[in-house]
Parts: sequence; C-alpha cells; structure tokens
Amino acid sequence: MTSSRKFTEEELKQLYRQGLTVRQIAEKLGVSETTILRSIKKLGLDTKRSSSDKSTQKVPKDDSEKRRREDKYSFLSPPSGGPPL
Repeated sequence: MTSSRKFTEEELKQLYRQGLTVRQIAEKLGVSETTILRSIKKLGLDTKRSSSDKSTQKVPKDDSEKRRREDKYSFLSPPSGGPPL
C-alpha cells in the first residue's frame, strides 16, 4: 500500500534534527519508513546516527535487565559467606 501524503524537505529536516527515529518521522508524516529512509538519503543526511545521538541510545528504565543477566550466571560464582570450595 502506498501513501499519497506529501511532505516538504523542511518538515523532514526539522523532525530529523529533533532526533526522532525513522519510524516516528514516518508516523508523523503519514508515510512509510522506506519513504523516509529514501528521502533522508536523497537529502544527504546520515541514516545511521552515532551512538552519542540521543535518539539512538538505549535508555534503561531500571536496572532489572542488568539484574536478570547477573542472576542468569550466578551459579558460576562461589556462594558468599560459605566456606571456600
């Protein structure tokens, strides 16, 4: 399914500069992500933003993910408080 929604280069650049993701820009402009990616490339903008860019950084909501990883491998650590093995 194709969209006939038109948007200006300036609209796209403004949203891009705000740090929105391709998906967010596509939703706001009412077009597909592919259309946005093609337009970004056509304008010479970077389609792969650096990890220092706020829009691509993974922001943890809490440390539960870290705790899950630690718990997953806890059997490899010697028990605390007990005699050495």
